Amino acid sequence: MNEQSIEHMSGKSNPDAISTMIMIHNPVHNITPSCSMLNWKGWLESANSSQCVSGVVKSRMHEVNEDASPLLYPCKIELSLIIAGLMVISYGSIGRKWPTPNTNSHNTVQQNREQRNNCILNTANSMIGFTFGMVFLAAAITVAIYFNIYKDQTELESIAVYQGFSCLTSVVMFIITLFAAYNIHCFKYDDKKDISLDENLLIISLVGVFILNVFIMIAGTMFLKEGMHGNYYHLVLIGSVLHVLQAIVQSIFLCDSLRRTSPSMIDLSTKLKRKVARELTTLLIFCNFTLWLMKVYEVKVPETTPISASFYNYMAWCLIKHIAMPMVIFFRFHSAACLFDVWKEAFENH
Repeated sequence: MNEQSIEHMSGKSNPDAISTMIMIHNPVHNITPSCSMLNWKGWLESANSSQCVSGVVKSRMHEVNEDASPLLYPCKIELSLIIAGLMVISYGSIGRKWPTPNTNSHNTVQQNREQRNNCILNTANSMIGFTFGMVFLAAAITVAIYFNIYKDQTELESIAVYQGFSCLTSVVMFIITLFAAYNIHCFKYDDKKDISLDENLLIISLVGVFILNVFIMIAGTMFLKEGMHGNYYHLVLIGSVLHVLQAIVQSIFLCDSLRRTSPSMIDLSTKLKRKVARELTTLLIFCNFTLWLMKVYEVKVPETTPISASFYNYMAWCLIKHIAMPMVIFFRFHSAACLFDVWKEAFENH
């Protein structure tokens, strides 16, 4: 084909013909013109579609990152606290002489092997606490859904419902903790048991509970002094006081009950107390998990306590909340874990 034919075809401004001629006269491409045109168009379509898909994926991942970052930030703080506690325990264990177990007896080896392989959890004496715990958990989810739906329509009523349920949960947990401590007090106390890691983590996270609730108390008290009367302001103030009291009582209960073990020979009254204490401990586990979910929800939805953000300036309250809230969330999570240890260890025959 001569140059005039090429110029004649290019003058008609046919891009398919131009691409065909280029591919024919290019010695590198040893394929037919029809195949080259199809590959050219397919490459353009695939490139455009891949760019669109990558753009959609990037936008979706950006939305997921923005939605999940407030929820993942407390997890980073919790992980740092756990690692710091483990490092403290490891540092204190350097150079310590540990007793060597007597492994000469065949019975001792067999008993240790059976204890390691025995992972069965008996939940027969905990069904009442399990049932009421599930009721509290379902009620917390319902309250969170109600607040999320009606927070723009009836703000004060929605906040009052949310704070009222939080106060009710704290009151119930406070009473349950006292009854559980009374029923478990008759168990054997092992002062040589090492629970320093759990104690240190509870005390550190308890500081966060103090910091957050004290600042909320100050804001609620100042609003009441300025004449801002209403159920919402009273519930916020009362709820902060109840959270602090319940956290203190529960920490004392955990530090004591983690060293308790059930006696091997028990009478009827002790057996009844053990059953009641186990039911109450099961309910406490679910209540702590319920408050943990509510605190995680408050990280995502800060409208649950707007008086603190309005009393302090926005930057100051963000700083206070980002320091204290991860420790509050960790306190509830670690308390539930410690209560599970009590439920598993303290109520079994030894």
